[in-house]
Amino acid sequence: MKARGAITNRAGCLNVSKHYVPWAGADHAKLRKMRQDNAHISDLCAAFPGRSREAIKYRIELLKLQKPRREFKSTGYAIIDSIRQRARYLNMSMRELDAGCRSKNYFRRSVWRSGLSPNAVAAAARVLGGRLSIEWDD
Repeated sequence: MKARGAITNRAGCLNVSKHYVPWAGADHAKLRKMRQDNAHISDLCAAFPGRSREAIKYRIELLKLQKPRREFKSTGYAIIDSIRQRARYLNMSMRELDAGCRSKNYFRRSVWRSGLSPNAVAAAARVLGGRLSIEWDD
């Protein structure tokens, strides 16, 4: 019975096994740029033909590359849009906003669709460093 190392070595000599090709700095830069441009995994696979899908996903995890955040869609409520825009500017997630407002899942789960809560809106304004004001048209 042959040892595992001997079999691996022989397979390498016969060009039967895949050879590991290390990632170069240029590959990392290209991967970072494409990930920042929100490239799909199939586009990444096409850009790195010698790499498997799993190898690319593992490298993305290893480098801690995240997809850029999507812009929020308009809700139709100006005050909610303003709160979400300010939270994004402060790099705060809706989960963090809910925790700061003590509003459970009001902003994260879009509970405001069933009706605006003045308490949650006022708390969000306070957490985000703003204040509410009313202007009357006379």
